[in-house]
Amino acid sequence: MALARVRPIQEFGIYTGMGVVVAFLVTFLLLPALLYLLPLPLIAQRSHNRQRWRGSLQAVLLYILRRQRGVLISFGLVGALSLLGLWHLQVNAYLIDDLPRSHPLKRDFSYMDEHFGGARPLEMALWNVDSSTVWSWAALQRMDEIEQRLKTDLGLGSVVSPTALVKAIHQGLLGGSWKHYVLPDSQAYQRCLPYLEKSFEATGKPGLGKP
Repeated sequence: MALARVRPIQEFGIYTGMGVVVAFLVTFLLLPALLYLLPLPLIAQRSHNRQRWRGSLQAVLLYILRRQRGVLISFGLVGALSLLGLWHLQVNAYLIDDLPRSHPLKRDFSYMDEHFGGARPLEMALWNVDSSTVWSWAALQRMDEIEQRLKTDLGLGSVVSPTALVKAIHQGLLGGSWKHYVLPDSQAYQRCLPYLEKSFEATGKPGLGKP
């Protein structure tokens, strides 16, 4: 869990591992000291149980001593297989995978995935390398290229981005047809700028800056 990308799951894995380490140290350091310092409890002696237990332990000890090489090889193989399994371990933080298919929550998520483009958002952040803003024509064109690539390769559904707002304004200026829901060219984008400014004024957010 410490390798997961979800922060709460990552912290849960770290704290759980720390708890296991503390429990291990307490078990191997404190308990032997308590057994050594505290007086021996009075235990009813039953010869048949004692003989059976000693016989079993002796048989296991003799088996290990006679087959030391085989025991070492067996533990080595188990360790190698464990490392191989860890190498192929895949982290999946999608919590509803453990729910049965008939569970209402899983059916709701499946319905969203099939009809509304999915319920798992993909968030991306972009930074400009110069003084231009995200509303510049070059930045919008680059964002649209990334969106189209994500739709083609990953099946990305609905998108909320600056390009979506520009496409919607361009669509409205040309009559509302879906065929015009595209990123306008540089000249058509200049006609969209006043409406972008009005949308920012209506929401009380900062303006476009220098396009």
